[in-house]
Amino acid sequence: MIFYRYFVNRLQYNGQTICDLYWPEKLNIPEYYKSNGFEISVTLLETNQSDCFIKRIFSISMSNNSNESHNVTQIHFKEWENFSVPTITDMDKLVKEYEQNYQSLVNHQSITVSIGPTVVHCSAGVGRTGTFISALIVRRHLRSGCQWISLPSIVLMLRLWRHCMVELTEQYLFLHEYFAYILNQERYC
Repeated sequence: MIFYRYFVNRLQYNGQTICDLYWPEKLNIPEYYKSNGFEISVTLLETNQSDCFIKRIFSISMSNNSNESHNVTQIHFKEWENFSVPTITDMDKLVKEYEQNYQSLVNHQSITVSIGPTVVHCSAGVGRTGTFISALIVRRHLRSGCQWISLPSIVLMLRLWRHCMVELTEQYLFLHEYFAYILNQERYC
């Protein structure tokens, strides 16, 4: 199974750790993590850095079952401060990276490999996470030819599943700016 993980925060803010490093930093050297009586082996297979994110590919397996492993692709968007918004162009690069990775999986999916869920997380799991997911939904609606897109409805739908998604007014306004940007860039109108 192949999983995608979108990580939209830093490990530290103002010298305080807000997220533990849960992946190895050295290529092809497995690290072992224990949790609830399980030991998991994680091996960093590949890393690529762009101007706004780092793409890492891991192999993960239970230490007692090395025959079954799963690949995880992590996209670490490193320049989005807590309680803020990214630049429009950085958000667009991140969303396009998601679309390209997902489409590549769909196009090359074999019968024996399934695509697992996409996981998006930031420190609290609502502000940046909700903003990114909303941007994905808007772009997907546009690509599918949807004639009517309501940002308030998208945010409300997300908030039915998780309280405070798109946490700040600034993030909500940013989504409107991003919507206008992609409409203008891709000539949907």
